[in-house]
Amino acid sequence: MHASGRPFTDPSGVRLRNWLDMKEDTFYDRNKVAIVHMGFCFPGLNERGADIPPRKECAPAWHAEVMAQMPQIELILAIG
Repeated sequence: MHASGRPFTDPSGVRLRNWLDMKEDTFYDRNKVAIVHMGFCFPGLNERGADIPPRKECAPAWHAEVMAQMPQIELILAIG
C-alpha cells in the first residue's frame, strides 16, 4: 500500500483476491468494490513498525455516514 498507493497490492492482497475469485481489475473497479477503512483514522505505528489498532471512537463516528452513501452494497467483508 505504501509503495503503490493502493491497498492490498502485497501478497495478502493476492491471497484475498484468490479467495474472492476476483481479478485485480475487478477488485479495483470503484463501481464494483468499495474498500472502506475500518477505523477511518490512522493511529500510527508501534515500536516494531506495525500499525496500531484503530481507535475505538473513529468507526462509530464515521461508519454510518459513509455506509449510508452506498445503499447498493450487497456484501460486507471485514478484514483485519
